[in-house]
Amino acid sequence: MWKRLTLLVVSVLVAWVVLEVGLRQFGARVDPAARNEWIGCVGWAGQPHQVQKYFTDEFTTTERINSAGLPDVEHTYAKPPNVFRILLVGDSFIEGYQVDLEESFPRLLEAQLNAGRTADTPIFEVIKAGYRAWGTDQAWQYYLCEGYRYQPDLVIYAFTANDVMDNSLQLKAQMANWDPESPPKPYYTLDDDGQLIVHNFPYPPAPLEMPSRSPRDVLYKHLVSYRIAEKGWQSLHLRLMQQQRAELPATEVNRYSRHVIHYTMPAYLEDSPPAYDTAWRLTEALVSAFAADVAEHGAQFAIFSNGLPWSVEPAMQRELVIDDPFFDGWRLDWDYPDRRLAEEAEGLSVPFLALAPGFRDAADVLAEGESYFFREGHYNRQGHRLATELLNDWLVGEGLVQQASAAGD
Repeated sequence: MWKRLTLLVVSVLVAWVVLEVGLRQFGARVDPAARNEWIGCVGWAGQPHQVQKYFTDEFTTTERINSAGLPDVEHTYAKPPNVFRILLVGDSFIEGYQVDLEESFPRLLEAQLNAGRTADTPIFEVIKAGYRAWGTDQAWQYYLCEGYRYQPDLVIYAFTANDVMDNSLQLKAQMANWDPESPPKPYYTLDDDGQLIVHNFPYPPAPLEMPSRSPRDVLYKHLVSYRIAEKGWQSLHLRLMQQQRAELPATEVNRYSRHVIHYTMPAYLEDSPPAYDTAWRLTEALVSAFAADVAEHGAQFAIFSNGLPWSVEPAMQRELVIDDPFFDGWRLDWDYPDRRLAEEAEGLSVPFLALAPGFRDAADVLAEGESYFFREGHYNRQGHRLATELLNDWLVGEGLVQQASAAGD
């Protein structure tokens, strides 16, 4: 009996070793536990090969970070011949984990641009470089440390109104109760002459490889077969969760707590409080520095502003602002952030697009109960498709992608 049991164990081990050796010939050669080399430039981002599941009553998705730490397909640093590269940099609206990768507007935009190209124009490649809660400072720092390596022809910064607060250490500390002496990212302030001063750069001084803290970490790092088995279990678990979700009634959940709304809305005041005016001046200085660095690398710089549910949909405005006694007497201007940033862009001769007007026009013909946003605040599938159409029309209309023809000659 013991001989048979020993023979069975040995056979299983031999089979497993053969399987592991075989898988290594075809599996990823990049250490899945590696950290981004540029993590100290931005403070936080996805980890290479990270897989994260999201399950809510509105969506079920799986986000996969590529080998370079981006929530995107793989891209080589070296730009292939006859390719026009567009680097999209921003926050959670660029990351877009609320929908599957191929349904996100950066991927849809690449497909739409290529659908309209001719044999005489280059192939368009869109790189999706964004992560949740990044501000203008982190978008710029990502480009300086990593984004330029992709040799983009066009760099587009995707602005969101809350970037103004995210750029300000003072306001961010009030929002998240962070220790002002040790914010979890590099940050900037302005000196008396309006010049940018960087602090905590790089942050954090972390090793390039994450230490293994558990048996699971060790197995995941060293065994291809374990990684495949774990992903298989994750897929099965996700299907079971989807079945459970189908049996649950939808619940009205909104991620925007009153504290977050109260923190954000002063950005929509033309006569903003002093701390917010300082944050705006800091944001404008960051945009100017971003544009200058892109130009120095020989690329075109452009900006678009994401539409937000409370600046687009009257029902969201009423739910979050109008019915809140906190805002009694406030005169909010939903277009003020876009108007102020547009003036900065015009002064820099930088093309600018506000998506909110296009979203408002489209919302006027939506059927009752339909929306371009999930209740948690980001674009749903319809929203990503609409953003794609608006961005495509803008790029063509401004001649930004027509430069690709010259680049390919």
